[in-house]
Amino acid sequence: MSGYNRGALFHEQLPSGEVLAEIFFDGVTLDAAVRDGRPPPDIVRAAFARACAALVATEQSSTEDARSAEWQAWADGVCGLPVWTESERDLLRRLVLPPLHDRLTVKPPVTRWTNATSLGQTC
Repeated sequence: MSGYNRGALFHEQLPSGEVLAEIFFDGVTLDAAVRDGRPPPDIVRAAFARACAALVATEQSSTEDARSAEWQAWADGVCGLPVWTESERDLLRRLVLPPLHDRLTVKPPVTRWTNATSLGQTC
C-alpha cells in the first residue's frame, strides 16, 4: 500500500524502551486546526483531550491480559480498515499478524499501548 506509512516522525531509544511516532493517516495538525479555526474549537479540544488520555494510559502498568486485549483491539482495527479486500484481511489474520504478535510480545508487558485508540481517526 503505497503512501500508507509516511515514515517516522521521531524514534528515540530510552532506558525504559523505544519510542516511535509515525504518521499513518492524512489529517490536520492541532496547530493548523487552531490557526484556521477548523474544525470548531470544541471539536479540537475534545480531540486533544482524547490524545492526552491516550498518553496518560501509557503511564499505567500493563498485564498479560491487558496486552492481549490491546493487541486484539489493534489487530481488529487494522483488519477492519476499508483499504483491505477480504483475501487481504485473511492474509493479515493468518500470516502477518500472528508472527508480528509473537515478535512484539517476547518480553513481559510493561506499559500500555495507545495505537488502537486512534486507528482511522483524524482531527
